[in-house]
Amino acid sequence: MCTVGSDHSTRIWNLQTGELLKTVASPDPLCSNNFPTVCFSESFGRTALPGLIIGINNELHFYSL
Repeated sequence: MCTVGSDHSTRIWNLQTGELLKTVASPDPLCSNNFPTVCFSESFGRTALPGLIIGINNELHFYSL
């Protein structure tokens, strides 16, 4: 599961264990009124690796996991 906190960081959790798997800082930490939009996939792109696309302020940022 992915969540976005009040610090605008995206966190990825294992729902079965409750373990925090990864924290991704906001691409724009100074943006106080826009929260990022997050899309997770287990197989992005040609490499078919898991990753996140985070959109904020008309920009997209990709993070491989």
